Formats: sequence, structure tokens, C-alpha cells
Amino acid sequence: MKKIVLIFIAFAAIVMPLCAQQGEYARKSVSSLGYVWLGPDVQDGAFDMDVFSLFLSSYIEVDRFDYNDLSLSSLGEFKRRASSLRIASVNSLGEIMQETVGREIVKILSDPDIQESRRLNIEDESARIRLAQTKGREFGLTAEQLEILMNSAYIYLPYVTYADWERDKDDVKYEIKGGIIWYQLQVDKDGKTQIVAVESSQTNGQGSATIGNKNHKSYTFQNKTFDTTPREYSMCAGMHAWTKNLSVNMRQIPDFSLTAQILERRSKKRFTTSLGRKDGVFLDDTFRVLEYYEDREGNVKSKRVGFGRIVKNVDNRNGKNPNKHSEIKLHWAKKVMPGAVLQEYPLLGLDLKITPFFTGDIYIPRQIFAPLNADDVDASLGINISMAYNLAPIIGITQTYAEMEFAVGMIDPEIDISNSNNFLYSVYGGLSRKFWIGRTALSLGGKAGIDLMSSNNEDPFYGTTTIGAGELAAKAEADLLYMLAPNFQLSVGASKGFPTGVIFSNKAINGNEIPINDYFLEEMDLSGMRFKVGFNWLLKQWSFNAFAWLDPLKRH
Repeated sequence: MKKIVLIFIAFAAIVMPLCAQQGEYARKSVSSLGYVWLGPDVQDGAFDMDVFSLFLSSYIEVDRFDYNDLSLSSLGEFKRRASSLRIASVNSLGEIMQETVGREIVKILSDPDIQESRRLNIEDESARIRLAQTKGREFGLTAEQLEILMNSAYIYLPYVTYADWERDKDDVKYEIKGGIIWYQLQVDKDGKTQIVAVESSQTNGQGSATIGNKNHKSYTFQNKTFDTTPREYSMCAGMHAWTKNLSVNMRQIPDFSLTAQILERRSKKRFTTSLGRKDGVFLDDTFRVLEYYEDREGNVKSKRVGFGRIVKNVDNRNGKNPNKHSEIKLHWAKKVMPGAVLQEYPLLGLDLKITPFFTGDIYIPRQIFAPLNADDVDASLGINISMAYNLAPIIGITQTYAEMEFAVGMIDPEIDISNSNNFLYSVYGGLSRKFWIGRTALSLGGKAGIDLMSSNNEDPFYGTTTIGAGELAAKAEADLLYMLAPNFQLSVGASKGFPTGVIFSNKAINGNEIPINDYFLEEMDLSGMRFKVGFNWLLKQWSFNAFAWLDPLKRH
């Protein structure tokens, strides 16, 4: 794949001052010049613009922006000079932008007629069109391009500093590093224009694939499917995770973060807001609640007084449902009243759960370990690690999650030898739902999966003894959660397993297989009742694209 050096530049409308109308999000006009800066450490073929453009359409070109294309004659010079840089920095790229694209933009916007129109914010449609047509011809732009430029405020430049693969036998791993540099087009009261670096963020993404795995021969996102080699599959997965992380970074920038006023109270902690689907809002999107005040010097400041999530999301796209409003439920608040401001608190929609556990009622008969002298096993101590994806925007039911869980636990059959390693493993998948009252929630769920037992022993008399067994099971679980912070919850809970039967077993002594009595296998229970204490971390960044294939299904 031939190395591509591209640049992506965008323009967004100037933000209305907060003091003019607190809480009202000013929709931005974002324009692309189609260019991404690639550094010298980007391996040939390790960045695919077609794949990146597909992810951009979902995660960067979001509904809060009016997205347009814009062309400038100075773009070629910018590409040439930017491509010659070995190391990208905010200042180095900013200087080139100021001297090329920026100089042309400044020249256009320094025209007295255009400065006056920006200053007065022309309202008359016909006057604005006539100005755009006249000045557009003068500067070699179409009327539409000039009007986009007149309303622009930001230029953003995605960049990639590293992208490459590593191979370990049949496993192919890919990593990409880079970010977005944001420049603001600032115009003072006299109409003077300059480009200033205001934000810079960097993140990474990783992907993997296995040679020979049939699931890695194609990569699907939205309605498009790419035929892939393992290298290409891992690249798609890594770029996918990277772009999702860039999206969260973008939504954390104050000027791009959604804001809206609380309109009216529906109940003690439930309020209405004008935000909806036209703003790119989904069920369970989270917001801080701010109140504004003046200090003794007359400066307007804000303080955080609450936190909540969208529990009813109105489809207000294309003028639909003009008399309906979305609703937000507050998890905690200090005397929130209508007029307070909601400020977006962006998350990935992924929860990472880490919960150490203890179970005291499993059962592994001592005969399983024969001929070694062992005791019955009835306890295990270990840790659960779960990844939960919020399904609410897909199915329309708040706080509903798809989960994948992996656990490892230690067991002690009290075999009196120094080299004895005995573990339980489990892999489960299922659903859960949280029911909130303030900061406290009850999470109920069910999963199905497999429990595995592994024993490896070096006995001076019998030699090497290896034992393995696996049983299918289902389990029910309940957790009590307490929200310490918007993205951090304490968790205390329990789960009860219901084994359905052993699906495999094996035992070998010095490589010679011997059977395990079916009676003892039928008596075995690897699930038991697990008591758990840990935490849930609501992620803002994650290097892997866990559950990312579900993102295009979001509708609510």
C-alpha cells in the first residue's frame, strides 16, 4: 500500500460568548481540506486514509458540526513543507500553517468589506449572498466556500507519529500513535485575524489478528466490509480504537463540548433539556451541572453542582417533535434549579470492572488428583476482570450492558509437594442492568460461560501429573454500586453459578493419559457462590476496540 501523506484541516464557527447566553451550544461549521500529517516513523502501508475516513464520519464528523469541504490555493505549499518535517510539533506545524494556509485566510478575512460583515454579523440573506459572490470571485473562491471561511474559527490537524506492526509467531500486533492539534482563527474587534494554537491532544490505538483465523479475513464497520489480511485487520482495529479515543478528546474541548440549560423540573432529580438527537446525544450520555455566579470583581465563574445522564432522548432532527424535550436524571446535585447549565462529560461507553472474589462452596473431589495425596477442594480466591458495553443507545433501555468476563482463581488441594500449581479459570458473557437511586445502584445480571480447572504437579515419586477439566455453567449476579466520582464506582456483590455438566477432562502422568472416573466429574462444581469487592471504571480512553463494531447500531 503506497504511503499516503495527507492533511486534514477543519473550520468551526466562532463560539458565542457564554455571557451572551449561558448554556446555549453554538453549532460549529467544520470544513475539511483532506490532509493528515504522517511522520517518518509511520511504516509504509500502516495508515489507510479510506479506513480513517470511514471512522471519521462516525466519531469526528458528528452531528454537533455542520461539515463542509473547503479548498485554498496555498494547500499544496502547506503539504510540501509539512511533509518535509521529521518531527511534528504544535509550533512547527503552526508556523507552516500561519505562513501558508493561514496567510491566505488572513488575507481574505482582512478585506474591509468582509471584516465589516463579520463585525456586524450580517442577517440579511440576500446581502450576505451578494457579498460572498462578489468577494469570492475576487479571491478565487466560490460563494459557498467564502461563506464557510467567513464563519470559521478553528483549524484542526490530525497527525500520526508512529504506526507499525509486530509479529510473534502467528500473532500480528499493530499500534498507532498520534492526535489532533487545534488552531483557532482569532479575529479582534478591529478585524485583525491570526491563527493561534489552542489545544493539542495525543492518544494511541492497538489492534491484533491471528494468521489463519477466519474471523480476521474481513473487517466490517457500518455497512462496509473490507477484505483483509491479518496485518490489515489489525490495522483497522487499531485505527478504530485510536479514532474513538480522538473523539472523546475532541468532546472534552470546552468549545466543542455540548452545553444546554435545564428547562424545567419533572421530579426531585429529573429535569428537561433542549438537547436531543440532532446534537448527537444518546441515551445514558453523561453531563455535569454547572451554576454561574459573579465574584467580587464582577467576573463570571462557574461551579459544579451536580452530575447526571440522559434517560429520555427526543429525536429532534429535521424539526421533529418541536414541543418535546429530552430528560436528564441527576445522580447527585446541590439544589439544582431550572436555568442551571449542563456541560457534556464524554465517555467511551465502556466500563472496566475489577473485582477480587472469594468462593467457599466449589467442589473438586480429591479423587480427581489421584494418585497424588490430596484433599477435597471447596474454596478459591481470585480476581474477575470484566468489560461492559452500554447498550442503551442501541436498544433504548437505559443502563443495560453487554459484558465479557474473565476470571482466574487459586485453589489448594493441599498436595504435600513444593512444585504444585492449581488454578481455576472462567470466561463468561451476558447482560446486566443498573437501577439507580441517587449515587447508589443495584446491578442485576446473568451470564453463561465455561469454568476450567488446571493442575500441574511435580512429584518426586510419580513425576509430572497434569489434570484439566471444563464445565459449562450459567450464573446470576447482583452488585451494589456507589458512585465516588462520575467515572468511578465502588462495587460489592455476589454471583451464584449453576453448572450444566463437564464437557471435557484429561489427566496425564509423565505424558501417559489416564481416565478420570465419570462419577467424580459429575460431582464436581467449579462455579459456586462468589463474593466480590472491587470497582467499576467508566473509561474515557481505551487502546483496544472492544465492542466497537456495535457503535454504528446506536439509534436512541
